[in-house]
Amino acid sequence: MRDIHTILKHVYKANEIAVVPGSKTFALEGVARQFATYKRHMVIQNGLFSFLCSQIFETEKLPSSWSFLRAKPVDQSHQPSFAPQYPQNVLEVIE
Repeated sequence: MRDIHTILKHVYKANEIAVVPGSKTFALEGVARQFATYKRHMVIQNGLFSFLCSQIFETEKLPSSWSFLRAKPVDQSHQPSFAPQYPQNVLEVIE
């Protein structure tokens, strides 16, 4: 576990990290309850976990308010790939 902690801190250039064990739903609900209760949050949806986080927020009404920046389809095909929001868009919403 210490190796994982050290590697993740290095890879993400973070001062600290948290490794939350459990299934994805269990872990996300635990983190959401710990950090999102009665606070404002923004979810940048760019994959499965962020969509699950959005569902948890909507179902449990945990944060006092939240906003979602959804990924956008990259083309008009039947099953398009999706791309995350541009950083400029995220910064505009934060400001």
